[in-house]
Amino acid sequence: MHCGDAFMHRGQLFDDGTAPVGLKFSQRVTDVLHERRVQNLERLRAEHGNEITLLCAHYAQLLADLQAVS
Repeated sequence: MHCGDAFMHRGQLFDDGTAPVGLKFSQRVTDVLHERRVQNLERLRAEHGNEITLLCAHYAQLLADLQAVS
């Protein structure tokens, strides 16, 4: 499932939301509706995280990984 701007790092798909500090800062500064984005990411993880692969607009390596296996 393409998740748009919901996350920028694979680690954010897991419960601890791990991502490099600089990336987290950049994301926080550029978020228009930070709380809504975080809520959406939490919802995606809870409802779909174990069933489907989540893809975002800003994570080129994840796209390349998925293209390599398809």
